[in-house]
Amino acid sequence: MRSIKKIYTMIAQTKERNMIKKAIRKSYPILFIALLFAIAGSAFAIRSSYFIKTITDNILSTERSMVFLKENSIDMIKFGLLSVIFALIANFFKFSYSKKAMLNAKNLYIKKLFEKGINEFHSENTAKYFSNMTNDMSKIEAKYVMPIYNIIFNVCTALMSIGVLLYVNYILLLSAIGVGIFLAVMIAILGIPIQKHEKELSTIKGQYTIYVKEIISSFQIIKTNNLEDKAKHDFNKQSENVENKEYKLNKLIAYLVLGLGIMLGVLILVTIMGGIFLVYKKLITIGTFIFGFKMFIQIINPFGQIGSEIQAIVSIKEIFNKMNENLKKTEPDNANMELASFDKSIILKDTSFNYENKPILKNINFEFEKGKKYLITGPSGGGKTTILRLLRKYFNPTEGDVFIDEKNLKDIKTISYFKRIANIEQQVFLFEDSLRNNITLYKDYSDEEINNAIEKSGLSLFVKNLNEGLNYKIEDNGKNISGGEKARIAIARGLITKSNVILLDEAFASLDKDTAIQVEKTLLSLKDVTVVNVSHVIFDENKNKYDKTLFVKNTKIEVA
Repeated sequence: MRSIKKIYTMIAQTKERNMIKKAIRKSYPILFIALLFAIAGSAFAIRSSYFIKTITDNILSTERSMVFLKENSIDMIKFGLLSVIFALIANFFKFSYSKKAMLNAKNLYIKKLFEKGINEFHSENTAKYFSNMTNDMSKIEAKYVMPIYNIIFNVCTALMSIGVLLYVNYILLLSAIGVGIFLAVMIAILGIPIQKHEKELSTIKGQYTIYVKEIISSFQIIKTNNLEDKAKHDFNKQSENVENKEYKLNKLIAYLVLGLGIMLGVLILVTIMGGIFLVYKKLITIGTFIFGFKMFIQIINPFGQIGSEIQAIVSIKEIFNKMNENLKKTEPDNANMELASFDKSIILKDTSFNYENKPILKNINFEFEKGKKYLITGPSGGGKTTILRLLRKYFNPTEGDVFIDEKNLKDIKTISYFKRIANIEQQVFLFEDSLRNNITLYKDYSDEEINNAIEKSGLSLFVKNLNEGLNYKIEDNGKNISGGEKARIAIARGLITKSNVILLDEAFASLDKDTAIQVEKTLLSLKDVTVVNVSHVIFDENKNKYDKTLFVKNTKIEVA
């Protein structure tokens, strides 16, 4: 039984490692259509070249015939045109295959990325995902998707050329196979140091992407603390690392290609001299030599390309492994229950939470009843936000449980729970889209519902002063609006959902006092809605409207 279980585990791990390749394979039907037309086009081109041979031999013979020349010239043109038409169709399907393969890979990547938990995602360095979805995806297209097409096409072309050359002249065939094998072996051997340098370059570029994201994100800190010189120095150093590695790699490739080109040139020259000797000895005709040399090239070129394409596919293995590793879920989600409604309360029972072995909350017991309003205060780092994140199901308690209507929150599907709650964050992200879509988050609401949320969140005057109204385009995460307007949009998002629970994290910090008081009053007047507000900002006008005020300090909760 253990052996069987081990086999199943190995199979599952293999599937997990190959999930991006599996997504790419879904585009293979288009690949096969492209190859069908490409191979047919190549066959027509060979046939057209053979007519050139017969025409050349006829012209140089003592029994030349204009009728023969005319008929064969027409056939040559006919097959030449067919080869061009089929090649064009093949190119259309080839690029369609590449497009479909990369869309499949990217869509799977983003799907798997969104399967991660919020806390798991935020605990990681997210720059690696940028690197995967930009640099690494480009490499997969260039070094995996297209090489698959090229390898199959080149193998088929070489086999056809071998068959034809076997019929024409076996000496030229043996010469072509010998040169082709030598070329493939040399490319494989010379590709080993290239593969090593490309792996190192991929790692350096990944680190560079992380650094660039960091330096752009810290622009304000750099400017306000006079760190421009240090930033420029560090940026130059990081850039030099990338450019130096690319320079070394390109120099190595140039030298290897030059050396390989010289060797190949010598071999081709020897083959040409041998062909001329065969013509001189009248063992073959000039037409046969011209046609045979074309087939010779069509054999050695595929051998060389197959070697380099296989090397490319081998070199991309580490990138596939890295991407699959990045997509692995480190926090398994075994939740399988739906939350049809919220009717009673959310209970923290003997709940503790540690961060890197440091206790943040310890043995918390508290009940948030449906429809009641709660204000949570306390010093920074005291555990206020941790309580909110537990209620948001961003992570599970280290010890104890969180129950909602007597169901353990960790057993409830995240997407089902999120339908019942509304989160209003201090840090608001806005899409580069219309104000309407930023409020509704692309869900269908009536104009009445939208206007009601706008009014209650204090956005009415802002919207009224916009010429485009709700069609006003938000740019670059809200660079064209104020911080207070961003906060109001976040509040409007929370109100429009008509959720059972509204969780606020310093939501009023960016609002002017009068607006904040009015919005808070609106939230506290919502019937049958549980409101949990974590805030340093406390307004005397509204504080008595909360059912309970909680003070979080030293891992404990106290009811004020």
